[in-house]
Amino acid sequence: MLELVATQPTKVYEKPSFDANILITVPKSAQILQISTIGEWIKVIYKDKSGYMYKNDVKILAMHIEPSKIINFADQYLYYPYQKEAEPLQDSRFDSSSFVQWVFSHIGVDLPRTSHLQSIEGKLVQPQNLKTGDLVFFSDPKSMGQITQAGIYNEEGSFITVTERNGVCYQNLHTGYWDEHFVKAKRILVSE
Repeated sequence: MLELVATQPTKVYEKPSFDANILITVPKSAQILQISTIGEWIKVIYKDKSGYMYKNDVKILAMHIEPSKIINFADQYLYYPYQKEAEPLQDSRFDSSSFVQWVFSHIGVDLPRTSHLQSIEGKLVQPQNLKTGDLVFFSDPKSMGQITQAGIYNEEGSFITVTERNGVCYQNLHTGYWDEHFVKAKRILVSE
């Protein structure tokens, strides 16, 4: 189940159509649970009412899933090659953000294509509170603090990412380059 937040005041409809009866209007920043998707519509629960919202009116806060499932899926791609600005949603070559997007798409989470935009999704997590499945973000020295790298945290400081030298690989968050260039972490997955 996805935990969503309304990006603006949003109507919940009885059916997946703008012509259907309006059940309730959800205020901006309200939290909603997603049950399923139907094209551009999502079936939601808000204040014990079940109905449909237009997909573009909400963004993901968190998804309820066992985090080890996403790591197990990601591990299948270890050592796949790096490609700068890799095409989205394909499984042969990756940059870090296309890899994160690809992996999360397989559990039903539509993340943006770039690391910077991915870093806006989810809930902020302090480094000492990282859990398996959290996203970690980094900047490089040339980017003047802008996020340029993404990865998926595993455990004990390790995370899976894509580097130019190693392709899909594990790195340690607490050593050298990664420790120096860490910007923030976000939680998309919430274990049940």
